[in-house]
Amino acid sequence: MKYTYKFITLPVQIGAKQSKHPNHPSYQDVINEHARQGWRFVQLLIECPAAVPTEYVLVFEQPLERLEHDAQEGSKPA
Repeated sequence: MKYTYKFITLPVQIGAKQSKHPNHPSYQDVINEHARQGWRFVQLLIECPAAVPTEYVLVFEQPLERLEHDAQEGSKPA
């Protein structure tokens, strides 16, 4: 089976410290929303330049057949 992958980058929030991007959703919200759209959560990576976590990279996968089917029905994946 062939898959397609999607990578979503979100800023890291540490403790009570406010994110530089307060309008960004939490990684939990992003995972749940993509699951509702048929994406399978694969992995969360933490980008750490200079040993300071700055971004989460969420990795999702979906069978390629599903994307082709959705495209035929006029539905566009996020």
